[in-house]
Amino acid sequence: FMPIIIRRYRDKAGFSQQQAVDAAGISKGYLYGTERGKDLANVDMLVTLARVYSVCPGAILDVMVE
Repeated sequence: FMPIIIRRYRDKAGFSQQQAVDAAGISKGYLYGTERGKDLANVDMLVTLARVYSVCPGAILDVMVE
């Protein structure tokens, strides 16, 4: 479920994977793995991605809990 949400927020923000990793300072492999469910994003990464995507970190977490 989390991978779908992370990708959905990236798509809404209009970022390609490369743009997202450049802005977040993470590897493309890590983002790809997170969006595919191979890697788990920790809280720090969720906060970083939320900031990159211009959303409140709590919004991402709220959607995951629903």
